[in-house]
Amino acid sequence: MAVTSHISLQPMSKADIERVRTGERSHPGLPPELLEDIARRLQFVCGLMVIYGFVSLATNYGAATHKASVVGGIVARIGLSVAVYLVVRLAKLSPDRLINLGLVYEVLIALTIAFTSVPSTWNTGLRSTLLWSSAHLLVVIYPVVVPSITRRALIAAILSAATVPGAVLLDAKLGIIPPPESGAFLRLLIQSAVAVSIAVAVSRLLYRMGEDLNRAKAMGNYHLGEKLGAGGMGEVWRATHKFLARPAAIKLVRRDEVGESEEVAATTMLQRFEREAQATAQLQSPHTVNVYDFGITRDGTFYYVMELLDGLDLASLVERDGPQPPERVVSILRQACQSLFEAHERGLIHRDIKPANIFLCRYATEVDFVKVLDFGLAKNVDTSERPEFQVTRVGMIAGTPGFIAPEAAAGMGKIDGRADLYALGCVAYWLLSGQEVFEGPTPMSVLVSHMKETPPPLTQRSPQPIPRDLEQIVMDCLEKDPARRPRTAEVLSQRLAFLGLEATWTRERAAAWWAQIIPAPAASPISREASEAPTERVIPIEPSH
Repeated sequence: MAVTSHISLQPMSKADIERVRTGERSHPGLPPELLEDIARRLQFVCGLMVIYGFVSLATNYGAATHKASVVGGIVARIGLSVAVYLVVRLAKLSPDRLINLGLVYEVLIALTIAFTSVPSTWNTGLRSTLLWSSAHLLVVIYPVVVPSITRRALIAAILSAATVPGAVLLDAKLGIIPPPESGAFLRLLIQSAVAVSIAVAVSRLLYRMGEDLNRAKAMGNYHLGEKLGAGGMGEVWRATHKFLARPAAIKLVRRDEVGESEEVAATTMLQRFEREAQATAQLQSPHTVNVYDFGITRDGTFYYVMELLDGLDLASLVERDGPQPPERVVSILRQACQSLFEAHERGLIHRDIKPANIFLCRYATEVDFVKVLDFGLAKNVDTSERPEFQVTRVGMIAGTPGFIAPEAAAGMGKIDGRADLYALGCVAYWLLSGQEVFEGPTPMSVLVSHMKETPPPLTQRSPQPIPRDLEQIVMDCLEKDPARRPRTAEVLSQRLAFLGLEATWTRERAAAWWAQIIPAPAASPISREASEAPTERVIPIEPSH
């Protein structure tokens, strides 16, 4: 069953840009309204603890048993609450710091409650009952009043609940209370564990509800449905346009999943990425995946909205059906060349051409229609730009080890469209042989092979006969020197067109294959590319609209 959710595709405000610039972490499970309300909630708790402290002080002041220690603990609780109240009111802390302060405050308040309540409770014979301490109640209720991240809430709950048995042991050692019986102390530990469990369950429930609310509110134009894939660079979801009911695929990349570059100002990064993303969206080749929208959500998630395709990528094709007939490979390569030729003419280099980023699909009445995906690492070849405007740096490697040009593997800053043609040659090698050009135990060893080793001839690796002219074209694409490769994607396409193969890949053959392998149209997503993390974890900071 598909899981339905929403996401807010809101423009970035100045506060959001500042958060990106400073690197402050966001918490997607806590809605912005709740984050902004944490200060008020924490102040409310502090005020409540002050009132509770004065009531306890009036109740315990006349007690004869250990009056000084009990009164001292109550006064400490009041003083701590007043101090935290003033800090929250005057310091203007960020929501993240307020959450941390609130959790520390919870532990300290539980500590004062435990050491003021244990002497009177234990000395009145209640140690044999299962009555909960006020500290336990605080542990259970606190996540409701001041929600937090589940992991932090767990730590705070454990420390807070441990104050009660800790106070019992310490008071017993000091002679304030009788030594606890093993049965009574065990029940106390069980109470503490139950309190922690309830607190964590409540915190987790509120966090998930907050996450749903955060996505559902101000969702923009797209409704997220089924989650289609996930991996090192993000998630891909099936989506529908709110007004047009147009199916789409949305790729989500959280900022904390791709790292960050502190030396690059957020505004500069946004301007740079906006130009590249807009250039990608303007590509008109039918063999380039359509980009409908892009931007950043309020919780710091970058997104692409793309057309939803029906089919499978080339990696899945070979894994499922083995090496492909030469005539089909030629058809696929020529279609991919059309996409790359337009991109290169507009000054964009894809930089991550690989089987997972070339999709074979049904497209209107066509079958075996190629779509080139994921221009997320696309680079503008305009060398007039200053280095600080580059999304990636000279010396940083962008791409996938098995399908990367030698000049890109070496981290050279200046590359052109022939790097994509090298990668396309690697894709052709994969399609014809079912194997990558170079294989090795580590990504680095594969990169070194691309830079230094001569590719094995296709005839040695392929289980099927390969026409000599086709093999020559593929090996020309795999030349180390870019000058010895086909000059442009158009030139490569023309060479493939004039091969004169004995067999041809006709529409009838393609339709027969689709009818046999994928008989019924099912919106297979652009999902595999989301789980293929490139060598470089680039920071795609996307603009507001």
